[in-house]
Amino acid sequence: MSSNDKNCKKYEPIPANWDQVGKNSVASCCLKDPGEDPGKGCDCCYDSWSDQLKKKQDEFGRKSEEAIQAKAKLDFSKGRRDGFKKWQDGLLQLDEQSKDICSQFSLIISQVDKICNNSGYTVKAVEILFCMIRDFYSQLDKINAKYESLQNCIKYLDKSIMVPGQGFMKCLESYKASLDVVLKTKEDIIRQIMDIIRLANMVHEDVCTPFGLSCILEEWQCRLNCAGDDEQPCDPCKEKNDDKGGAGQTPGTPGGYDSCEIMPQFSFPVADNKYTQWVINRYKKSVDEVNTDSQNYLNASKDKEAIASCISSLKDAVTITDPKGRCS
Repeated sequence: MSSNDKNCKKYEPIPANWDQVGKNSVASCCLKDPGEDPGKGCDCCYDSWSDQLKKKQDEFGRKSEEAIQAKAKLDFSKGRRDGFKKWQDGLLQLDEQSKDICSQFSLIISQVDKICNNSGYTVKAVEILFCMIRDFYSQLDKINAKYESLQNCIKYLDKSIMVPGQGFMKCLESYKASLDVVLKTKEDIIRQIMDIIRLANMVHEDVCTPFGLSCILEEWQCRLNCAGDDEQPCDPCKEKNDDKGGAGQTPGTPGGYDSCEIMPQFSFPVADNKYTQWVINRYKKSVDEVNTDSQNYLNASKDKEAIASCISSLKDAVTITDPKGRCS
């Protein structure tokens, strides 16, 4: 127990007739006319409590304004936090979608590569078939030439032996007729096989590198940085200015680097993008700001309520000790 506690007297309840006992009682004070100004009365408690009430009312006004400002700042912080949260969620969702796109690209490129390989084999097979058909008709042309040579020889032989339409000549004529039928198909078949070769090469070129669908998909895969190993993705503004010599121009001049107003600029993966990291960090900071502003608003509200409670008590005390009321 401290020395102050030892000197303190035990609390005794105030008697019900406290204002009627003693020479300094309110009853004796009532012999004096307090006038229109209660503050000039003989009750010192009334005077001091009235002064305290005025001070507390002024302080309550200040604390109320502080609480209003703290609430406004808290609402602003919450709105900014919610905004950054939406941006962060949108960017992270975009990151997941870009990963799904990369996964689909890998699958599609794999299938396209297979189509490319098969189309390459098709081109080779069609070229081999063309060579076989060309060789086949070349042989038929040689046979036809030999037949013509044989016919020239027969003209100078004894026609009594080689009678047309009989014996050997009949077989030879039948062979010639069949040969002519086959030779008539040469132009159509050669034209068709050339069309097949053209179409096969078109499919192969449209699918395979360096100009086909495979090249386009691989370029998109590279632009999306699906491998995740591109630490410094391309800057379209810088590329554009470098092509025009803009790198040496003064910032802010037409054609200079600052003239490119594409903001924000994204690179992939989105989660590793500088803008995404900035949004994530700002969201974390805004959460801390909301927590701080919430505590400040809570403290201001507590101070305001405490003063309001004090004012209520002082009003009751002033009303009870008002000399006009007691002396009437």
